[in-house]
Parts: sequence; C-alpha cells; structure tokens
Amino acid sequence: MMSSQELSESTNQESIQVELNVVDPIAPAHFQYLVENKQPLATVTVTNHSKYRIISWEIRIRLQGVSDWISFSGHSINHSDNEKLPLFFTFPQNKLYNHEEKNAFFEYECYFVDEKGKEKKRAGTKIVRILAKDDMIWALETKKGVEDLYPLIAAWVTPRDKHVQEIVHESANHPIIEPYGGLIGYQKVPYTMKISSVWTIQPSNYGYQQLHLRAGTKLSINLKYIVGGIHNDINFAILDRNKMQAYCDALRRFDYSSVYSFTKRINTSHNVTYEIQDADDYYIILDNFFSLLAAKKIELVYQIVAPTTEVEIVANQIFAIYSTIMKRGFSYVNTTISYAPGYAQRVKRPANTLQLKGGNCIDGAVLYASCFEAIGLDSSVILLPKKSHAIVAVRTWPNVGRMIYFDTTINTESPDGLFISSAEIYDKSKTDAIWISVNEARQKRIMPLA
Repeated sequence: MMSSQELSESTNQESIQVELNVVDPIAPAHFQYLVENKQPLATVTVTNHSKYRIISWEIRIRLQGVSDWISFSGHSINHSDNEKLPLFFTFPQNKLYNHEEKNAFFEYECYFVDEKGKEKKRAGTKIVRILAKDDMIWALETKKGVEDLYPLIAAWVTPRDKHVQEIVHESANHPIIEPYGGLIGYQKVPYTMKISSVWTIQPSNYGYQQLHLRAGTKLSINLKYIVGGIHNDINFAILDRNKMQAYCDALRRFDYSSVYSFTKRINTSHNVTYEIQDADDYYIILDNFFSLLAAKKIELVYQIVAPTTEVEIVANQIFAIYSTIMKRGFSYVNTTISYAPGYAQRVKRPANTLQLKGGNCIDGAVLYASCFEAIGLDSSVILLPKKSHAIVAVRTWPNVGRMIYFDTTINTESPDGLFISSAEIYDKSKTDAIWISVNEARQKRIMPLA
C-alpha cells in the first residue's frame, strides 16, 4: 500500500544505515483506510554495518507542522544484520489537510547504543506531498506495479452527514412513497392509501372516480354520513373497464318515514370491502337515480391496500430522494475525470454538493449513495473509465442479483424515464465498468471521511 521513498545515509563498514519508507502522497481516504486497517504508515529499516552489535535503538518521527514527535523502539541488531520496523501512527486531520495541496517534511531522528555503550545518532528529512481535503487518488504506481485505489471512493459516502439526513427526512414526505409510510429501506409493506372525499350527487344522476387497481387489491369503503332526501340513501357499485358491475350495495337505506326533512344528516359507519380479482381500470359509482328531487351529499373514506413488488418499493424510494434533490436545485457541472495512476481528483463531499447545488457525475454518485446507505439500501458506485463517467446501482432486495441503475446527471420528472435511460447508459459501457459496493467497502473498513 506504500510508495517507497528512501531516506538513507551513505554507508561504509563503520556506519549504520537508516532507510525510511513512507506513504506518499498522503491522500485523505487512503490515509484513513490504512489507519482503520491498522497498516503501517511508514516502515524503517536499520542495517548495522558497524563492528559492534546494536543493543538498543529508538526512532522519533514527526510531520512538520502537523504532529508532535512520535517514538518507536527497536530490538538489538547484530553486525551485518538489519531490522525492519513498521510504524503505526495517525495525525489530526484538521492539521493534516486543508482545501489545497501542500508539501510537508517528514523528520526522523534515530538514537543507537552499541555493546560498548557508545551512542550514535542519525537524522534526516524528506518532503512529502499532502493532497487536499477532498482529493481522491484513483491509483498509485509502486515498485510492484499499479495499485488500484478505486474502492476508497466509498469514503466519500457519508450517510450520517446532517445535510444528507435533511434530504432523507424531506424525501420521506414525497407523495410517491406516502402509501408505504415513508422511506422504509428493504421492508415489504403493502401499498396503502386512504382517501377522504365528499360527493354531492344530483337527483337522477351519479358520480364516479376511476382507479387502476391490481389483482389482490383490497378496496374498503366507509360511509361517514348522508344528507338529503327523506330516506338519505344511495347506491354504490364498482364497475370494471367494460362497465360491467363487479360489486353493488345499497349504502344503507335509512327509512325515516315520519321525518320529512331533506337536510337531516344521517351519521353512519357502513363499510363495504371488495377484493379485486383482475388488474384493470375500475370505477367507483355513487348512484342517485332513484331520487327525483333531492341531491345527496355523502362523505366517503375509502382505503386501497394493494400488493407491491420489491422493485417498486426500492425504485419509488430512489425517485423520492432524486425528486427532493432536484427540487432543491441541482445542476450538472461537466468536469473531466481521469482514472490514471497518480491522478488526484477533487471530489465534493455530499454536504458541499448540496450547498453548491451542483457537481459532476462522481459528486452526484457519492451524494445519492450516501442517501441510499442512510435508509439501508445496498448501493454501488459504478465507474465507467472509457466514458469518464460514474453512475449508481441499487440492489432491488437483499441477496438478489437484480439492480436498478441510476445516472445522477439525468433531469426528468418520470421514474420510468430515469431508470430506463440510466440502464441504457450502463449497457453501452459495462464492458469496462468498475463496481464499488458500499457494503463491501465498509466490511473492508473503508469508512466515511471525517
């Protein structure tokens, strides 16, 4: 995981050689990954070319302007032998990174005591490159070849960021997911909608509402009250697309023959429940044809409980978050992406993207992936190197191979248009696609940036 930089002193038969290999450049996500996984940020190799055995030694190291001195102790080293000591340390990130790239000096001091009691000291410095706070380095050229660091982009996925949480909470009120009760992640719930409406049906007339209902839907009608006419009654029916009667009921014929009032309100809790057998368009009909004089005013509360698919549940949550972000204002900014080794790219954190109301494809990808992780959806950032592009994929259900593709740069008001267009973009470039699963990254201790 390291780019080797040698801090060494020329050697002869009476000398002690110190070689220090350090991480360079120091990039935010790479540095944090090494610390999380308890990997050394530097390695010192001491070779004893002197006549005498080194019985004890110590190295002190610091990064100028960033850290205090950090000490490590080594073991005894025989003549013509060496010891390789990994160095584990961390730095305060508020001192380590700022908004621009900078150079800094690693300093080291080594103190040795040989078997004759003689003390020796070696010291040195070396300049290292510290990338900016939001710089992502996609790959490193090392002695062993090119080391891909693509998975580290998952560090920019920050689900607990307060700006991300604001988007999630705002999206929970979107009409498309209201029937689910909010952003529910991978929970299988029926599509439930309750509608309260007041109908006024003129004499010898009817009123209707058209609904498209799928098979297995339960339609429950509750009559709250009726006003108008001597009997205060009304007929109710459900008709299919061909206007054939699917269900019929008299919503309570109240016989108050001794009360001749056209304005008396009759309160009731009459209920009708009907289960739809075949997916189709249906019509709710309120029929007042038998009344020649009195209009009827009726309040109905009807509830639709429909079966839903896993894909719909996930897709609707994605679209709710997408709509919320687009409503706030999000403009695509076309900036070039290069995945070449050693190339560092500024990637906005989700909070900055939301504040600036725009970014490029990778900025959008980590923003949306942050929102998806916040509600428990399994997402991946997909890099498309040949197109210098990035999109997001969301798993339709845990342990299921099907994915919903989502290009964050598309501007549309149609869920179908969003997902179909995104899938087409992926299909055209999938041969060289690089997938970074956020879940897998977390398992590898690639954690959200501080």
